Amino acid sequence: MPLPPKKPGPMTWDDFTDRLKAIYWPGLAPVARQLSRPLAEGETKVVPDDIWQAAIVIFPDPDGWLGNPVPQLKGKTPLEALTRGQDQDVRGIIMGVADFFLPDPDEVVPWEEFEQAVADQDAREAAEAAAAAGASADIKDEAG
Repeated sequence: MPLPPKKPGPMTWDDFTDRLKAIYWPGLAPVARQLSRPLAEGETKVVPDDIWQAAIVIFPDPDGWLGNPVPQLKGKTPLEALTRGQDQDVRGIIMGVADFFLPDPDEVVPWEEFEQAVADQDAREAAEAAAAAGASADIKDEAG
C-alpha cells in the first residue's frame, strides 16, 4: 500500500491521522478498531474520536496512557486535560511521542495477511505432525 506523501513543512493533525489510518490502522485486529472510546456506565464522553483512534494505534494500553500523568501537561493526565478543553495539547503530545511507539511503516502487516500467515503456519504444522504420526505408525507396523 503506498504511503500518503509527507507534505513539506510541519505535519498537521489531519495529515498525521491520515498517515496513521493508512499505514497502521489496517494492522490492528478488528476487535481493536474501536472508532469511539467505550464509556463506563454514567461516564460522559471526554475523549474526541480522533484522539481515541490515534491512541489505540500508538499506545499498547490507550486507556492507561490517557489516565497517567504526563510531564508536558504539568503532571495532569490527558483525560484531565481533555476535560479542561486542552484537546490541542493532547494532540501535540500524541504527535510528539508517536515515533517512539510505532514500528517502521515497512514492518506493518495488515491484520488479514497476518491472520492468513498464522493459519498457513498452523496448517503446515498440522500436516507435519500428521506425517510424523504416520511415519511412526509405519515403523511400528514394520517392527511388529
